[in-house]
This record gives sequence, structure tokens and C-alpha cells, in this order.
Amino acid sequence: MSDRPRKSTRLTVSLEEQDYDALADLAVARDVSLSWLIRQAVRQFIERAQSADHKGEDILHARASNKD
Repeated sequence: MSDRPRKSTRLTVSLEEQDYDALADLAVARDVSLSWLIRQAVRQFIERAQSADHKGEDILHARASNKD
């Protein structure tokens, strides 16, 4: 991920208190900032979603090829 641009955009998110507390506990346990932890979670979510999208496209292409 070293090729990611360094520009950031600030985002405000409201979390349920129990989710915030759990994230804060994880950040302390891992000796990282809450912001860093959330950025990593967002990156992982994006990567998984994109991977799932590609797998879905592959399945659609395979089905279309089998119809021919």
C-alpha cells in the first residue's frame, strides 16, 4: 500500500458506544491510534468488497460462457 496517495479527507462517523469502546480497547491493546485502527479496517473492507466483486464478475462471465 505504499503507492497510496498521502492526501487525506476528514470524515465524521457516529458509532454506538459499545462499538467505540471495543475499538478503543483494541487500539490500546495493539498500541496504535484509534484513527489508524479505523483506517486499517476501512482498507480491509474495501479490499474484501473489491475481491468479492471480482469473484462475482468471474461467476457471471463463466455462466454467460456456458450458455453459448
